Amino acid sequence: LSPVGAAHALVLCYLCLGIMLTFHLYPRLSAGILVAIHLSIFAGISLYSYGVDQISTTLLFYCILVPSGRQSNGIPIKPYRLVIQIHLCILYFFAGFGKALGINWWNGEALWKALHHPYFNLHCLELMPYLQDFKLLFMLGGWMVILLECLYPLFIWHPRIGPYWLKVIILLHLSIALLLNLYFFSAFMILFNLVAFKRGDLLKYFPKNPLKFNLSRPWRATDAPAQNRHA
Repeated sequence: LSPVGAAHALVLCYLCLGIMLTFHLYPRLSAGILVAIHLSIFAGISLYSYGVDQISTTLLFYCILVPSGRQSNGIPIKPYRLVIQIHLCILYFFAGFGKALGINWWNGEALWKALHHPYFNLHCLELMPYLQDFKLLFMLGGWMVILLECLYPLFIWHPRIGPYWLKVIILLHLSIALLLNLYFFSAFMILFNLVAFKRGDLLKYFPKNPLKFNLSRPWRATDAPAQNRHA
């Protein structure tokens, strides 16, 4: 088998395992093999590694630990969800704390450089000559990112402020996706946040059989088969 053929087989296996994990077919086994393939790809090819690979590895590792599909029947999910929530709070806090230690995020230089990065930005380069006179805009953007990340563990748990904080965090990642072309990273972080703090609201749209989900209306217990309702 040639190296190119081996690479194609590895990618095909990766995709098949991802589909199996999506539809809860041997989820822990699928996630375990996916972690091994995932690390071999992103750890072996540094060009593909820019942070999102570490987050996706973490989520796959949680798929091994946390019961899903049929395995979750009768098993309390709250303890597992709490671990994911705490992990996310630690992640955001130290991301913001690290930014706060330097001067680049306070004076707006970090955002300015990010928008000029040739690997990230393709949409806003033509606007840069017009934005260079608005230094205060980049400074305020840097302050907002630091505050959102550092105060995330404090406000995300608040019953009233938490939902709004989550929406702002999602808007932040949508902005990263649109301005820096980091769509994969932003999608993972939005998914991570929704799974951690909006999981109950998401699950209501999915029946126990993932092949029959309907996003147009929430799933109700009355949608279950008759034998399950009378069990």
